[in-house]
Amino acid sequence: MAPAPPDRWAQVEALFAAAAALPPDERPAFLDAQAPDPSVRADLERLLAAHDGAGDFLDTLDAPRAAALLAPEEAPGAAIGPYRIVRPLGRGGMGVVYLAHDPRLDRRVALKLLPPHARAEAAARRRLVDEARAASALDHPHIATIFEIGEAAEPGAPPGEAGRLFIAMAFYDGETLQRRIARGPLPLAEAVALAGQIADGLGAAHRRGIVHRDVKPANVIVTAEGMAKILDFGVALGRSADPERPGLRVGTVAYMSPEQARGEPVDARSDLWSLGVVLFEMLTGTRPFGGEDEAAVLGVLHDAAPPDVVSLRPEVPPALAGVVARCLARDPRDRYPRAEDLLADLRAVARALEAAARDEGREGLLVLPFLDLSPDPDDAYVSDGLTEGVIADLSHLGALRVLPRTSAMRLKGTDRDVRTIAADLGVRYVLEGSVRKVGASLRIAARLLDAPAEATVWARTLDGALDDVLSLQEEVARSVAEALRIRLTPGEARALADRPIPDARAYESYLRARYEVWRFSREGLERATRYIEAALALVGDNELLYSTLGHIKFMGVDAGVDLDPGALARLDALADRVFALDPESARGDLLRAFSAFHRGDLGAAIEAGERGLASAPDDPDLLLLLGYVYAHAGRNADARALFERARAVDPLTPLAQAVPGFVAVLEGRFADAVACYRRAHEMEPESPFMQVFHGWALAYDRRPGEAIPVLHAAADRFPETAFASFARALAHAVAGDAAAALDAITPAFEAAARGSEMFTRELAHCYALAGQPVKALDALERTVALGMWNVPFLARHDWFLDGLRDTPRFAALLDRARAASAPLGGRAEGG
Repeated sequence: MAPAPPDRWAQVEALFAAAAALPPDERPAFLDAQAPDPSVRADLERLLAAHDGAGDFLDTLDAPRAAALLAPEEAPGAAIGPYRIVRPLGRGGMGVVYLAHDPRLDRRVALKLLPPHARAEAAARRRLVDEARAASALDHPHIATIFEIGEAAEPGAPPGEAGRLFIAMAFYDGETLQRRIARGPLPLAEAVALAGQIADGLGAAHRRGIVHRDVKPANVIVTAEGMAKILDFGVALGRSADPERPGLRVGTVAYMSPEQARGEPVDARSDLWSLGVVLFEMLTGTRPFGGEDEAAVLGVLHDAAPPDVVSLRPEVPPALAGVVARCLARDPRDRYPRAEDLLADLRAVARALEAAARDEGREGLLVLPFLDLSPDPDDAYVSDGLTEGVIADLSHLGALRVLPRTSAMRLKGTDRDVRTIAADLGVRYVLEGSVRKVGASLRIAARLLDAPAEATVWARTLDGALDDVLSLQEEVARSVAEALRIRLTPGEARALADRPIPDARAYESYLRARYEVWRFSREGLERATRYIEAALALVGDNELLYSTLGHIKFMGVDAGVDLDPGALARLDALADRVFALDPESARGDLLRAFSAFHRGDLGAAIEAGERGLASAPDDPDLLLLLGYVYAHAGRNADARALFERARAVDPLTPLAQAVPGFVAVLEGRFADAVACYRRAHEMEPESPFMQVFHGWALAYDRRPGEAIPVLHAAADRFPETAFASFARALAHAVAGDAAAALDAITPAFEAAARGSEMFTRELAHCYALAGQPVKALDALERTVALGMWNVPFLARHDWFLDGLRDTPRFAALLDRARAASAPLGGRAEGG
């Protein structure tokens, strides 16, 4: 078929431009008057319908694109090369796509044909060939497979006349993402999974130097199995493509990045903007910048911020809203630099959604600290130990979501009513009780409450001896399970019957040690160590005692009170003993991860932490430690996901409230960091860590008037500690008193910095702010050696280091951090 004659096309083009500018209800009268020719009228009506509804028109309507819409469809059964047409699948500016049959392999294919008018146009043919080459070079599960490109002669065509170019692609049972969205917003997990698959496919294209430039729901097929397949690389820009003409906009307006809409050069970040629009649309069912009207969309792109996805769908978690916001940053430098970085964040969100899904259908239970009614104050350890033991036993029951000991103990002595506590923590059931120890006799009273109903589900008083405490603890846990009609699995029954410490005297020493550990003092940790060593002398090798001793050891290292250079070696030896007794021990993995992190071996720390979390997915210590390691490796999204999970399972622990602030600092969100650390400080005002880092966050947020008093107060409260020296030095440095800052750096601070990334990082900050670049860089060398590999933080966000950035040593440090973090999936932009 020959293309439409130029003079006829000129008439259609002029009439189309005039009609398109009119309101829809005025167009019929205009066409009656200006297009009496029925064939012209029919063509105009088809073009206007496509203009109003297709959503993929370019900013100008050219003759080839219009002719493609006007071209008749191939008849079923028509032969195109070796293929037989079955039916049309879709139509666009580059031609028509048909379902076809390949009799050679007896398979269905999607056949893309240039429209008849374009068979002799070199530019159109080159674009189709470029599309085939671009896509065929990308062997990826989320990019549509190209089988071949060919040319089919038309019947009766003169010899030598160009034939019909076609691309034969895999045909996928499914639907376009556009049609899927038309039925309404997608479930969060499905939207995140599809966005991740699209990002994965785009990353493969970008690594080959190919920018798609037309990412939109119509160009993504979702197969029946839920797999995303990216289509239509017809406007892709790659190494083999011609340079764009200045000012030319290529793509679909509603999904164009601002720079693409302005006709400026684009790169991978433009595709990620488009994917952000697609993700927004999947989550809300609407587009962030309006609909099809080009002028309106382009105006919004330049003048307005996208609507908040959470306001349109409140159940969207903050981490996912942050992903959308970063994709839609107007300045390309503020977007994800690579599809791989976006994919990492999406995978972290997916893991958080999976964890939240595990909680659905599980009733929440809080064990309030058992009230101590013993006449001797020294027996308070029994009630705390019983509380911890019952929590541990009930945590084995998969049907319950039990808040951990750290959150439960925050409620010790509270006078708040049970119903309010349960509502605040999102639990239905509350177990409360009392313990009275008189000599060797023990009486336990316990009551299980349905808090919303304010009803007692079960209540009982148990009598026994101190030697019977493990049996009494088990009986409480079993009674709760029976009252809630929970059928125990064989594994759960074994876990409840297990006696991790068989000797009553050793178990009593263990309870005393746990009581001392949570005092968070040097003296308390030393007493706890002696109690555990006494218990080991009674029972010999014991996994729980060794892992507890290791926990005491790493708490001392972490707090800067255990400066023994052999501490990590002893921690490794304790982990070896734990694994010798239980090769699958999650607590052993915790010890391994901590030791590796403090040696600066982030890879080994991640390996151990991930292994432990696989067997204990809700362990707060593992969640916090692994999240902290991820943050150092530059995997901020993974860290955020674990920290959010830690806050969900352990909401009353100050550290779980604080650590999201660490990621906020790494990302330059200093006001968010202040909110996190202030909340943690208010929860635990006696903690040097919380008070010092509240002041630290205020300093980062450039609020010295608030930071300095907080830091000095912390130094006054905790004198003679590394925390006090750090707080005092930072306070003087932020105040601009360099001499006083240097005087405040004590030997205790410098000693703690030799083996702690945290303290050596803050020593570098104090020296840098005090105008001592050489000493600052010396400390920063140790910081990088000990695992601070978050390159964007070091290169861009850590303004404490601004005075060092122009030095060759700093540039070399950044290179080392990049090289170290890259194998671990860390982000490497910046600098």
